[in-house]
Amino acid sequence: MRLPKHIPQLDVLRGVAVLAVMLYHAGDIFRPLHLRPISANGYLGVDLFFVLSGFLITDVLLNTKDRPNYFWNFYARRALRIWPLYYLLLVFTFAILPIVYPSFTGPIFRLSHPWQSYLFFAQNLFANAQGAFVTLRVTWSLAVEEQFYLVWPVIVWLAPRRTLKLLSIAALAFSVAVRWSGQNGGLFPPVNPYTNPLARLDGLGLGAFLALWIPDAQERVVRVAGAASFVTALPAALIVARLRPGHCSFYALIAAAFAGLLCVAVTTPTLPGSGFLKFTGKISYCLYLVHVPVFTLLGSALFSRTVFPSAPALSASLLFAASVALCYGLAAASWRFYESKFLSLKSRFESVRTIPAAQPLVPEWSETPASESGM
Repeated sequence: MRLPKHIPQLDVLRGVAVLAVMLYHAGDIFRPLHLRPISANGYLGVDLFFVLSGFLITDVLLNTKDRPNYFWNFYARRALRIWPLYYLLLVFTFAILPIVYPSFTGPIFRLSHPWQSYLFFAQNLFANAQGAFVTLRVTWSLAVEEQFYLVWPVIVWLAPRRTLKLLSIAALAFSVAVRWSGQNGGLFPPVNPYTNPLARLDGLGLGAFLALWIPDAQERVVRVAGAASFVTALPAALIVARLRPGHCSFYALIAAAFAGLLCVAVTTPTLPGSGFLKFTGKISYCLYLVHVPVFTLLGSALFSRTVFPSAPALSASLLFAASVALCYGLAAASWRFYESKFLSLKSRFESVRTIPAAQPLVPEWSETPASESGM
């Protein structure tokens, strides 16, 4: 199956993923809305991002592995996509907030210990039950992806295509084994099964496998196999989650479901709601980073009491709508006036691609010079 240079359906999936994560956190913060019945599984949007990332990044690497400056071009382009907004967030959290609100200094550094880990995308290795400070709560997934970037380009460069297929599937099996070992005292020491990269290779591995398999498969086979995977793996995952919470197979089943969804998407020319979801996918990186602090600020008890004290559900509805609008405004402005300035530099590190490079939260765009570069 020949893949086009740009696959807009994947932008739609990225929009779905970030909206699911936003809805999940809204359920916790805007409690009077009682969103939990529909938002409880929204955190799995991160797993959809992982599948997309494994797929898109692997395709880029496969199509540039024999070209000069393979490593330099890849890492330079990744840095231009991810670092500017991420390090701006770190400056805001560790430098600006303590100056503007000195009372925040203690919680920021206590919840971010060791704070230096954020500089090197290692915070996921230190995750604990306290959780991260509100502005940094979702950055663990960026750390997982950055760690994936350190290893996978080297493997793609060294290994032949057939071996890469086996390694992609082995990555999923390895993560299942790591989680099982942590739960049952096996070969591997216990790790955080949600944030440790060794336990979260399911989606990245299956996404990588699809980048290797889809170009060699017939479109009909991709569509049928994808639909079958989605309709079997997703119910199985939900059953496992209900009967055996925390079971080591859960994330593997979720990855298989989302891998199937990706297969269906790339073989479906038009997806419903594609205009809005494509735009959401375009600005999803900033949406992902800012939505928790914005939701927390506007959803706080202080703001809720100042709107309609006698109608908490109405107050929460208005504040939720205002929060979403503010998130979209910030993300659109970030894309237009900040991120795109760095993305325009990616043309200096050109690499021939079949489809745009991306990461769970960061779309790669090839339609205009300024946006050709996304994540």
